[in-house]
Amino acid sequence: MLELGARAPDFHDLKGADGASYSLDSFDGKPVLVVIFTCNHCPYVVAYEDRIVGIQRDYGERGVQVVAINANDEKAYPEDGYPEMVKRAKAKGFNF
Repeated sequence: MLELGARAPDFHDLKGADGASYSLDSFDGKPVLVVIFTCNHCPYVVAYEDRIVGIQRDYGERGVQVVAINANDEKAYPEDGYPEMVKRAKAKGFNF
């Protein structure tokens, strides 16, 4: 567990729903990076999607950047595969 305010562990080449690849360095200009672990199949996660969009909308101009990472196994949860995440992001208008 990281201490509150600790620097996030580095990550590289995470493919976004927008098709771009991201690393931790991609967000160097942002004073606050919010990392959320998400998926398509969990009803608790799905229930918060509009709230996550709202956080990015309301705080983005203040330098907050929300990043959602799906770390699920698409073999165990096919609905969490990359193509399905892209469809969901477009359908829901994800702004993060």
